[in-house]
Amino acid sequence: MAPSATVMNFYFKEKRSFANGVMVGSSGFCGMGFPYLYRFLFDTFNLHGALLIIGALFFNTCAASLCLHQPPMLTKRKRIREERRESLINMSAEDRKRIVKVGLFQNPRFTVYLMAVCFQLANFGGNLVALPGQVRSLQLGKETIALSVSLVGASEIVCRIFLGWVGDLNIMKRTTILMICSLGSCLSAICIPFVLCQESLFVYAVLVALFSGSAWSLVGVIVIDCVGLNDFSPGFGLVYMGVAISTLLTQPLAGWLEDMTGNWDMSFRFNGFLSAAAFILCLLEYLFGNMCCNKMISEEKSNVCKKTACNEVVLQCTEKEKEKEKENTRF
Repeated sequence: MAPSATVMNFYFKEKRSFANGVMVGSSGFCGMGFPYLYRFLFDTFNLHGALLIIGALFFNTCAASLCLHQPPMLTKRKRIREERRESLINMSAEDRKRIVKVGLFQNPRFTVYLMAVCFQLANFGGNLVALPGQVRSLQLGKETIALSVSLVGASEIVCRIFLGWVGDLNIMKRTTILMICSLGSCLSAICIPFVLCQESLFVYAVLVALFSGSAWSLVGVIVIDCVGLNDFSPGFGLVYMGVAISTLLTQPLAGWLEDMTGNWDMSFRFNGFLSAAAFILCLLEYLFGNMCCNKMISEEKSNVCKKTACNEVVLQCTEKEKEKEKENTRF
């Protein structure tokens, strides 16, 4: 999904957030249907045969990727790079830096939101482990496990598209939407251990899609808001690398907490802590960002006042000199 999400942002300018929502929302169809498909394949063909069939299904993405058209902006960049170098061996130092542009971390806004996105999407990955595990621990049956995961995927179709549409309305900043999603994820994850029943877990599955899963539709546009479209590709790559590392750590940790405590309550609370960290980071950036903006505005106003005052003094001095010259000419 990462290459498709990268290319998608170069096609759209005005409806970029909505386009991201449609793209990541379409993955909800897989999340809705694949749990039942996996269960059918494992029951019918065992593990070996089921993995072969699943691998063949995912291999079709290679054929589907051939239908993608190169965006004009990327085509222009490719032509410029080909003019500057003939092969990968003769790649310039600037091109090497562009593959992994570590200098983007010098942008504090990008760094803060990278960490916030990693924490928030790690919450989503942890819930994909904790939710079916909780359903299984309550002995609600395999059908309920598949239904809970499918409910997350089905809700993502609507929630991700809706959140992308809201992001394009400019009612509020996209970073503010991310902050609201983080707060909702935090509260729902902390409260779910106190209400354990089949209906509450189904509601929680919808909330996971609404607050955690729908944040995927904001990742690309937030990166563009922070670093611009020219540095979007390396910035988006750094964000996805951070999300992959955080998910790699949090999903096993969610299962380890269940092994240590004997229930999934601590795993849900840990997921809530991740979203709380994302919310705090967004809030701090919002507060300090406004303070810095207000400080810059006040400094600009003071500089303008100083310039106007200096200009007035210069005008007064020139007028006095002109008056003296007139007096001298009279005498």
